[in-house]
Amino acid sequence: MEIYLDNSATTKPHNSVIDAMVNMMRDNYGNPSSLHTKGVEAERMVKKAREQVAKALKVNPNEVYFTSSGTESNNLAILGTCLSQRIKGEVITTKIEHKSVIEPFRYLEKIGFKVHYLDVDEGGLLNLAQLEDMMNDNTQLVSVIQVNNESGAIQKVKDISRIIKRKNEKTLLHIDAVQGFCKVELPKNCSDLISVSAHKIHGAKGVAALYAKKGVKISPIIYGGGQENNLRSGTENTPAIVGFGIACEMAKIEESYNYVLNLKNTMLEEISKSVPNVHINSSENSSPYILNISVMGIRSEIMLHSLEQRGVFVSSGSACSSNKPKPSHVLNAMGYSKERVDSSIRISFSPYNKVEEVLSACEIITDVTQNIRSQKTN
Repeated sequence: MEIYLDNSATTKPHNSVIDAMVNMMRDNYGNPSSLHTKGVEAERMVKKAREQVAKALKVNPNEVYFTSSGTESNNLAILGTCLSQRIKGEVITTKIEHKSVIEPFRYLEKIGFKVHYLDVDEGGLLNLAQLEDMMNDNTQLVSVIQVNNESGAIQKVKDISRIIKRKNEKTLLHIDAVQGFCKVELPKNCSDLISVSAHKIHGAKGVAALYAKKGVKISPIIYGGGQENNLRSGTENTPAIVGFGIACEMAKIEESYNYVLNLKNTMLEEISKSVPNVHINSSENSSPYILNISVMGIRSEIMLHSLEQRGVFVSSGSACSSNKPKPSHVLNAMGYSKERVDSSIRISFSPYNKVEEVLSACEIITDVTQNIRSQKTN
């Protein structure tokens, strides 16, 4: 039996998403830029998907642009807005961002922008007073992850937006909502730019979107045929885009939130009861979809592969850097000890996980922990 608990890395696509994508590839395979019937029908399907994604974001469809990934959406939001400015001003982000945000900020630093990195507390929440102090007339962009991909910490987007606009109404706020989209409510009318991705919500890999508020100036970072209203050139991944729209329509935020919260609470209760010397790295108010724990004394890679051998799939942090294991910059920023960071694993849930799976996974985690620790003492 396989128990997949790595849903923050990717989710299994809905059958209805797969069926729609197969239909697009088999029957409706026209290029949306073509003027003949097949092209017009493909364009119509892309338009429908754009409306579905926009509805989930509670924005105008004309403000939604399809990209290839959450990484591209983040890069386009950050580099596209900053490189469109005549003056290289100041930009702000946090120390717990996804690499697809941190690396663009490092690039901006290299080319002359002044970059500030916000601290976070042990629960992973950014320091609002520090944000207010950093804001000034030269601040061009603030980029914040809504739901952290490792700890599950949920930032107070409404408070962040209020501080930014009060200090400098021209400052743009970008929200990386890849882990929160269709899972955790995002306050309406608080952001100028929002990144989302399909494969985190049971859509396909290879498609994502960027919301850019009307009037926000963005320079393209990919040039070519001028697709996506000249913002993102390249032939649209029509099958995946159509699947993205369906995945958005199938998402039921409140219902899924409560169900997944029960899964997480079940896991927490069983792990706390059965596994000695375990630390919970996700705060009480973090996303129900993500649980980060440290089984002290057992390195995360050893725990991960031992669980995999028993059919339980979890991760040791962000999937984007898992092929090059490094200490978590997120948990380091939260102030945890090296031992705690080195022992951390991320368990991430889906509405399609069952309580029985979670209970079985808890038994296996308990058994694996006992076996590894007993081997160390012998």
